[in-house]
Amino acid sequence: MKKFSFQNAKEVLENSKLLLKVSKLDGISVELARPQNQVDRIQSGDIFIAFQGTKVDAHDFIARALNNGAKCLVVENEAKIPDSNTVPYFVVSDSRAAWSVLCALAYQNPEKKMKFYGVTGTDGKTSTVWMASQLVRLHSGRCLSIGTLGIFDGTSHWNIDHTTPDPPVFFSALENANNSGISSVIMEVSSHSLIQGKLQNLNFDCAVFTSFTRDHLDFHKTIEEYWNAKSLLFTKHLTKNAKIIINDHVSKAFTKIKTQSQNLWAYGLDHTDSQKNHVRILECKPGENGQYIKFQIHEKTYEGEIPYLGTHNAENFIAALLIAKEILSFVPPKESWMKLLPVPGRCERIRGDFSAPKVFVDFAHTPDGLKTILRTLRTYTKGKLWIVFGCGGDRDHGKRPEMAKAAELSADKLILSSDNPRTEDPQTILDQMKTGLRSNSEAIAIVDREKAIEFAISKASLEDTILIAGKGHEAYQIIGDKKIPFSDQNLAMHYLKLFWGRK
Repeated sequence: MKKFSFQNAKEVLENSKLLLKVSKLDGISVELARPQNQVDRIQSGDIFIAFQGTKVDAHDFIARALNNGAKCLVVENEAKIPDSNTVPYFVVSDSRAAWSVLCALAYQNPEKKMKFYGVTGTDGKTSTVWMASQLVRLHSGRCLSIGTLGIFDGTSHWNIDHTTPDPPVFFSALENANNSGISSVIMEVSSHSLIQGKLQNLNFDCAVFTSFTRDHLDFHKTIEEYWNAKSLLFTKHLTKNAKIIINDHVSKAFTKIKTQSQNLWAYGLDHTDSQKNHVRILECKPGENGQYIKFQIHEKTYEGEIPYLGTHNAENFIAALLIAKEILSFVPPKESWMKLLPVPGRCERIRGDFSAPKVFVDFAHTPDGLKTILRTLRTYTKGKLWIVFGCGGDRDHGKRPEMAKAAELSADKLILSSDNPRTEDPQTILDQMKTGLRSNSEAIAIVDREKAIEFAISKASLEDTILIAGKGHEAYQIIGDKKIPFSDQNLAMHYLKLFWGRK
């Protein structure tokens, strides 16, 4: 990170069309260090970014920021500045977006030297980014991957708090990658990040739309707002000739999006799509270690095996293959497909050296996500199909009965349990989920998630399949405001050994 002047900051805010007003101290000789939004992390020379958060208004901490050493302010509400005649400041239309462009400036704009491949959608983002980055690396390509599973440059890994990280983390990662010779970035693009301006001046050379169903309505309020947020990737953040890759499931709705790029591709199982550039999946067939797939790109047919279950993962693989093709300039051959590693927490099989029911851990946390993964596991199940799942606290309440309904339609044995209850009463969440069940439902409610996992594994039969859904790769459970260590995978393995291991 490099220091920058007040004038530098003014120029980038003007060029980004965010600047509304400059303080009377415009032109003062101030050297600025870091754009910082957390008042307790302010150090001498920093520029404090104030915006209205979901719980608190950072404008209320301006006096503390100045006492801690802030030399400049970025605000949306000028009236909140204690003495506006003694401090240089900028009034902007969107402080979050300003935070992004100022962080880019502080890290010397590494994004201008890189190409970006973005993946958005309700489901499928994480798997697609995981597969695409592996395909690139398997063929000696280099890339930086960013998303729910963290930041990975091929050798080092960093955990992050958000699917699309906050600007300081994001641009620091770009700078490090760029300095090590990496010029391609494959990343998940969340609807939150698009609305919050985290990617303000970023343009993508390739953008994928994997799926669209109900989610995050605690934040977006309506399904229309959620759709509009996703659409921003294609209306505001593409290079002129960017390649757009859309799943068949969203292709019809996508026609409403006005994007400048005409380089449009579709992919999937829908052979009725009239799109000229349509990658058609001709066949998907379950296998012992995944599935056999056959697909067509223009007039050429490809076939082989991939180590992932379900047609949804066949579609994710095609999207990943098309991203890799853009970076490598060739279609990765089938010899490399089975070398791909499992996606952590996505249809992840818990294996051991014992005979036991099949147990899978998956991140599915939407009604459509549950339907998809349960439909996939049904194909591999000879006995009963179990599911242990819950719904997150402080999130969309309307989704809870829909989740329970989706699970009841697709599974034989339901165990309702806690997910991340956060500040809500776990029992209240389960009671709201129950309203989506049939009146004669035999679903069992066990608030304690560990006990729910133990119950399922101890009661299932050898030919049954158990899905533990909702948390996937997460190694914690959020109770109140604390993250408690908790791993579905570790607990599943523990109880498989306890009840099914060799005596």
